[in-house]
Amino acid sequence: VSGDHRDLHSSPTRRSSDLALDIAGSRVEFTVGHASAALAFTGWRAKPIWNVIVYSAVEPPDQRTLIQIDGLTGELVDEVYTEPLEPTALD
Repeated sequence: VSGDHRDLHSSPTRRSSDLALDIAGSRVEFTVGHASAALAFTGWRAKPIWNVIVYSAVEPPDQRTLIQIDGLTGELVDEVYTEPLEPTALD
């Protein structure tokens, strides 16, 4: 029953993780180093949302940005959030 419910009411993902990473990279003001995308689903229709995190290319990274992208349209879901990263001391 739950599988039938999911098939009838969920939305198919039309945007790949590669495209989500490309979209996220175009929304930051720094050169992207490492990045990762994770697909989540929200709402009772299970709308797909890509949660993308990108780090600046400097070593060690000095910025991190979190971006949510609609898995159907490729549009931003929320405001882009960027935060500075403090260098860590190695023991």
